Amino acid sequence: MRIKSTGKILFATVATSAMLVGATTCASAQSKNPDAVAPEAAKNAMGDQGVKTRVIAALKAEKFSDVQHVEVSLENGAVILRGFVQSDWDRRHALEAARSAAGGLNVIDNIHMKEGAAR
Repeated sequence: MRIKSTGKILFATVATSAMLVGATTCASAQSKNPDAVAPEAAKNAMGDQGVKTRVIAALKAEKFSDVQHVEVSLENGAVILRGFVQSDWDRRHALEAARSAAGGLNVIDNIHMKEGAAR
């Protein structure tokens, strides 16, 4: 019995040591490279890029809508549409396409009508 207990204690000690070494290595790597991105921040950045890509693709898929002058960005967890369109119809369709592709994120409308365009 004593050997089994000693084995469990030894295993626990080795496992704990390995975790401490891993944590120290990670902390050391981050202190050597202050520009290193934390895994959660990297995951969010990749997610943001995916949302932006989906919204841009949805806008381009609007074949009957003139959205070539609309730019997409993500700021503070919201999709921002900026630029101009020729008609209110184009604006509404761009917003609908962006909302459907934004995955539940808020879509902010900063799209303007081009001066002199039909309303």
